[in-house]
Amino acid sequence: MGIKTTELDVEKVVVFKADGSQLVVKPASVQVIEMQGQKQLQVSGEFADGAGEARAEGAVEGEGSAADADADAKIVAEQAKVPLEKARLALEASGGDIAEAIMLLEND
Repeated sequence: MGIKTTELDVEKVVVFKADGSQLVVKPASVQVIEMQGQKQLQVSGEFADGAGEARAEGAVEGEGSAADADADAKIVAEQAKVPLEKARLALEASGGDIAEAIMLLEND
């Protein structure tokens, strides 16, 4: 019953808050920490209000390019050790949230 930590290869993290605002962490470092059967994400980096930055960089849902979606799917597939198509489906189910998609697949 130890603690397992895995580093995720991410460029930035966008948090969509309940009030509709966004928080962007860039550059970001993300670790998945697994202990006692539960997983947690630890995000560190430069935090900023992301409304303008996220839109400018295409991070708002529906504004990303196909190349971004493919890159995200590759990250999810690699981290969760699943086929690319399964990673794409998990990304759709998670609304494009890479960390959530990985966790969905790992808990599958």
